[in-house]
Amino acid sequence: LDEERGCLQCQKGFYSAGQYAESCSPCPTGKSVDAGEGTTQEDCTWNPCAAGEHLDEERGCLQCQKGFYSAGQYAESCSPCPTGKSVVAGEGTTQEDCTWNPCAGGEYLDEERGCLQCQKGFYSAGQYVESCSPCPAGKSVDAGEGTTQEDCTWDPCAGGEYLDEERGCLQCQKGFYSAGQYAESCSSCPTGKSVVAGEGTTQEDCTWNPCAAGEHLDEERGCLQCQKGFYSAGQYAESCSPCPAGKILVLVENILMKKEV
Repeated sequence: LDEERGCLQCQKGFYSAGQYAESCSPCPTGKSVDAGEGTTQEDCTWNPCAAGEHLDEERGCLQCQKGFYSAGQYAESCSPCPTGKSVVAGEGTTQEDCTWNPCAGGEYLDEERGCLQCQKGFYSAGQYVESCSPCPAGKSVDAGEGTTQEDCTWDPCAGGEYLDEERGCLQCQKGFYSAGQYAESCSSCPTGKSVVAGEGTTQEDCTWNPCAAGEHLDEERGCLQCQKGFYSAGQYAESCSPCPAGKILVLVENILMKKEV
């Protein structure tokens, strides 16, 4: 009631029981009512929420939590972002506002599928990198385990090789053997034996060196000198040959000569 003009309609957001009330009462914060429609506080209803909010009947419009979105209005709850995606609290209005979470070390971001593990032999610091980096030649790392190049370690060496921490797998020299893997050095063949460079994997691969002229090969003891009266061209001869009757064998300047006696 306005004493000068009589009964006037309450403005929007105000209510009155009428009669002789001199003014209208405001709706509680966050609520409203159409002009002239509010007779009691119960007629006041929540205002529509802004995008990124949801309506709680007791407390009104509340901000969506991190990782949730809402178009607002009278939505009673916020919707979760798809798996692997998120959005800042209160900033998600549609699913399109959800973006991929940063990837962990050892992963890379695929815009369609999200964070994927790096393959074996590749590394990544994660975050939003679009691809993984390859380990240096001769090195590798298990799938998803490489976060920096330092995580790449030398591949195991093949038989006949040894591992040099600076240069990687190197071939054993002639006369040396190795089972490979992470052996730091090659082992030498027994005295009198040898093996072609890079072909020795065990001691059994070492074979006797060829014998000199005047020697024969004994599989157990190696090269042995021919006895008096016997001769041999060496190499891998298993025995020495006897001189003809009445002759002996002498060595002159490393040349075998038969001499009559």
